[in-house]
Amino acid sequence: GPASAQRRLIMAADKKPLAQWYETLLDSVVKEREPASRSYRYLSRLIEREYPRTDSGVVLGFSCANDDQLSTNVLLMQAYCLQSELGGSVLLIDARVKNDGGGISQRLGLDHQTGYAELMREGPAEMAALIQATTVPNVSVLPQGGQAGKPLVVHRQHLTTLLEQARAGYNYVLLQLGSVTADTRNLVSATHADAMLLLAHENKTLMRELLAAEQLLRGNGVDDVRVIVAAGES
Repeated sequence: GPASAQRRLIMAADKKPLAQWYETLLDSVVKEREPASRSYRYLSRLIEREYPRTDSGVVLGFSCANDDQLSTNVLLMQAYCLQSELGGSVLLIDARVKNDGGGISQRLGLDHQTGYAELMREGPAEMAALIQATTVPNVSVLPQGGQAGKPLVVHRQHLTTLLEQARAGYNYVLLQLGSVTADTRNLVSATHADAMLLLAHENKTLMRELLAAEQLLRGNGVDDVRVIVAAGES
């Protein structure tokens, strides 16, 4: 069945708060080689093996049913380890269609910046000007945007062009998406990724939620669907 077809990657989520992640936490985590750091480094090597580098970067979508903070923690740690372990350049895109708080943009203080939402409305010609550098070398962020208050419409052609530009400039493009079952706009974005990673919080996320998301993705042409189980505090 669908569950047995899934390849699951198990990792331990760091239990420390990540509010100061870029400035202090990561250096400490990596130097001490805590379980969380080892897990993300291992996943980086799996990504390298399954998606070898070419002239075009790989696009990975990350979706969590009801916990943007969990997906933010995973994405930030994974971006750091892709850069430090593989020497790759990484672009994080906050592509959530709703601003429920807890996303990458909020965590990094970029929630009032123009970004993804505007590029979906107006086209991606100005994408390079909206990308924000971080204090981690070779890790950049395209904020969520959407400060005008207008509903976000995921324009397929604009998204295709945006990701083509991102692939050309970065080895790894990580999309932060909301639940694909709760909002079909997230599903549209997911169909443009090379693979989708569904994030599950150990002892909290229900299996039926994961199966529903997987079935919806596969039914819409997303063949490469994985699950990451993040073991955090219960």
